[in-house]
Amino acid sequence: MQRAATIIKHLMKPRFLHTKARVIEYQGGSKRTEVSDDKVDWNVEFPDYKPVDYTAAVVLTKPVWADPDFRTEKDLKPQYNAVDGKVDRRSFEGTYQIENNVPKNPLGRTGNFNTSH
Repeated sequence: MQRAATIIKHLMKPRFLHTKARVIEYQGGSKRTEVSDDKVDWNVEFPDYKPVDYTAAVVLTKPVWADPDFRTEKDLKPQYNAVDGKVDRRSFEGTYQIENNVPKNPLGRTGNFNTSH
């Protein structure tokens, strides 16, 4: 029984532990919240997790290709995990879990927050 539980736990882990998306210094010098390897998985409790809210300057100018901030535009309901009009909002890495109208990164915490955790 214990072997079966170990196998199931192993199979439920992300395919790999992403590190590039957790580099402390982000674009333009913005700093991310540090996320240790053992806290990347969303299923691991991390009550002190306070990701840095970051939006690239170019996105703040609201170009036509950028989504609005779905956290504040509550009347907008993007269809994640589906083709949403002309936008494919599916991930190759897994199904998005949605929190506050924003998808969580399927590979886990990154220390950065905006259009996806």
